[in-house]
Amino acid sequence: MVVDLLTLADAGELAADARALVSELVTNVYQHTRTTVVRLDVAVYPQSVRVAVWDDAPGSRLLNRDARADDVTGRGLLLVEAFASRWGVYQPNAPERQRKGVWFALDRKDSAL
Repeated sequence: MVVDLLTLADAGELAADARALVSELVTNVYQHTRTTVVRLDVAVYPQSVRVAVWDDAPGSRLLNRDARADDVTGRGLLLVEAFASRWGVYQPNAPERQRKGVWFALDRKDSAL
């Protein structure tokens, strides 16, 4: 879905990186939460694309550990950091807000920022 959107929006040069990062973030939600809903927001701007993956599991937290050389998991956010131009976390900031998420931005190669 993200690849199709980026292709239609003439941002296909970002599609491969976006696909990999969305896959990592959705996999993290699946593996580390019990939420039944995953939300995906994609915004295409002239200079960049911004994607956020949301879950409704406020009690879970981001895993911030270093992967050992022989680990087969634990590198998802390292990949996000390596490929994204910027990234960050949305945490619930009030008791009535349940949703949290991770976002990333990919800058277009031909943009003059």
